Amino acid sequence: MAAVIGELNARKAGLSKKIDRDAQKEELIPKAIRQTQKALETQTHDSKRERELLARIKFIKASAEFIREYEVVQEDLRVRNEEKKKIGTDLPGIKKEIKALSEIVDVQKKERDEKQESRDSIEKDLDKINERRKRARDDRDKLYQSKYEHKDEYYGALISYQK
Repeated sequence: MAAVIGELNARKAGLSKKIDRDAQKEELIPKAIRQTQKALETQTHDSKRERELLARIKFIKASAEFIREYEVVQEDLRVRNEEKKKIGTDLPGIKKEIKALSEIVDVQKKERDEKQESRDSIEKDLDKINERRKRARDDRDKLYQSKYEHKDEYYGALISYQK
């Protein structure tokens, strides 16, 4: 939006250079031509000044097209600036809403991070418990193995003693 307005302002400035200072509106063109024509006809001028006046009459006639375009650009700029103003009026409310939503998001992020931290600590605790259980099972298995070895020894010794 701002780029378009910038382009329109640049175009407006370029067009204003092609419009005579005395004929800013299309209705003023005939009057400006008459005044210049009158000055040309009633006053005495040297040839340089006459050429300037004739060139000014040509310039005024040519500026009619640029005046129309200038008015179109001016109207377009007015409309776009009004749109920009309308958009800008809602902006404070939108900013407040964004701020409120960002606060809610921050609270939710904090809660999520806390949950993740508690999950991580619970997983660490579970890993420790599983390690202890595994060691306990390994110790139990070693004791069972030792028990069965001692039983085998005992019964082997009993059998050899009874023979």
